[in-house]
Order: sequence, then C-alpha cells, then structure tokens
Amino acid sequence: MKKIISIALVSMLAISGAIAKDVATTSKRVTAKGDNVSITYGQASRNGQVIFGKTSDNAQIPNGTLWCTGDGKVAQVTINKNCRVGGNKVPLKAGTYSLYTRPCGGEWVFMFNTQLNQSGIASFNADKTVCQTWALVKHLGTPVEQFTVTPQNGGLLMEWDTQSVLLPVEFDSN
Repeated sequence: MKKIISIALVSMLAISGAIAKDVATTSKRVTAKGDNVSITYGQASRNGQVIFGKTSDNAQIPNGTLWCTGDGKVAQVTINKNCRVGGNKVPLKAGTYSLYTRPCGGEWVFMFNTQLNQSGIASFNADKTVCQTWALVKHLGTPVEQFTVTPQNGGLLMEWDTQSVLLPVEFDSN
C-alpha cells in the first residue's frame, strides 16, 4: 500500500511540475498603442525555433496556416476612427476586432473578425470576418526573438523570426 501511495505521490508531483512549466512559459499579454489604434496580443518567443516557413522545415506556423497573431488568445485590435487597411477601398469602422493572420511565405493575409475574446484558432468563424487584406513580407537578416507589434504612422509593423510585415492603415481625416 505504501508503494502505491508513493507512486501516486510521485506521479502527482511530476504532473504538477509539467503544469507549472506550461504556466511559467505562457506568453505575457502586451498592449501596443498608437494615436488611433491599439493592439493587445500574446508576446511569444522564438526560443531558437523556426517560426514561419515550410512544414518540412519544422516551422511552428507553416505557410498557409491560420494563426491567432500572437500566442494564446487571439490578438485584439481597437480602432478609434474609421480607416482603410491594406488596399481596401471599403472602410473598416471604428471598433474592436479579433485579428487573425495567415502567413503565406511572401505575404501575410489579415482578417479582422467581430468574434472577440477567442483563445487560439479553434473557434474561428469566417462569417464574422468583416475585412480581409494582405501585406508583403520583408525578410530580415537577423531573427527577432519576440513577436512584436508596433503601431506606426503608416500602420501596424509586425516582426518575428526573420519576417517583418507592415500592415498599412489609413485613418479617415474626420
């Protein structure tokens, strides 16, 4: 009986250690603010891994895969004024949106979705996407360790691993 209790106790400690490790490596949520836009996202780290690329290269986010634009919960973008993103002629209304991304090698596809507070991509509902656009990738010589989004005058600059993407955002003047 002592042996069974000891094995159970060791197993529980091993399991709790694994859970603690997972919790300890969870990415922090970061909010980046610009004049008319803010984005909250999980700031994942590269940890020496290939993030974007081919499945055969063991990429964590293979080309063409839907991504929650960060780590954990889907990134949320709040826009204070109507704007146009990418080359879209139709304005995106001021409000808060989930931001999903589909990295595709030389470009990223962005989807602004009205379904908020989502964890990961499992509950993605394409019918709730109100704006979709794309932006070209600039390849970096030196990898960026942490996923970073920086609001700029011309849009949202996203950098991670060896990729940098500027999603153009043009705010209405009124």
